[in-house]
Amino acid sequence: MIFKKAQEILTISVDQENLTSCSWNLSNDKLTFHVVYQYQLEHAILNLIIFNYTKIENVIKDFLEQNKIDNPKVYLSLDSSLLDECLFNNSHDQEDNVNYEQICLDQDKQLYYRVGIKQVLLFQYQLLFMKHVRGSFSGNGLKLNLIKISTDLVSLLNINNQNYYKKSLSVNEFKNNILNSINFDFGKYITNMSAIENLDKLTLIKSIGLFLSPGHPDPSTSSG
Repeated sequence: MIFKKAQEILTISVDQENLTSCSWNLSNDKLTFHVVYQYQLEHAILNLIIFNYTKIENVIKDFLEQNKIDNPKVYLSLDSSLLDECLFNNSHDQEDNVNYEQICLDQDKQLYYRVGIKQVLLFQYQLLFMKHVRGSFSGNGLKLNLIKISTDLVSLLNINNQNYYKKSLSVNEFKNNILNSINFDFGKYITNMSAIENLDKLTLIKSIGLFLSPGHPDPSTSSG
């Protein structure tokens, strides 16, 4: 990781039950952890579909204001288990109106992981963060700089890209393999280790994996 100038980073992950926000400061190849907050979604977002824009906007705005976070770069993660994901080892058909992120998992280029996000779902989240929103569909928008939309599993792959995969794995077995083999050296990058001592390390790993840049395509910009 190379972080040249100081910048505020906000990662937001959305799963079936919660919206989790993590704030970091990046400077001189080091991370300073700021704060994490988890909001129970109830019916504001259901199966990743936003049903209450105003509520979600207010939750994120309040988090930023209370923690004095000003104009962060935002990285968003969606729960891959609620999306179209698969493992395959040959050519695979792709649907129209779906954005795909595809990652080769072995050195022989025989096994791939692919996750697809429907464009209409991407548009919902892009609209939520747009700096200029016309009409009243999404209120005034959060007006934040959304850098990337990805998934939790891709975030973990960014952290843990070992060549340990097997062609016979199911997606669930594949995920469990990743979770069981992650060995992230927090102390190598994070300056204030005491601040994360009692926090959920998997949440932090997923957050950090969102803004690592191993060269995988961004599903918010790649075409299907």
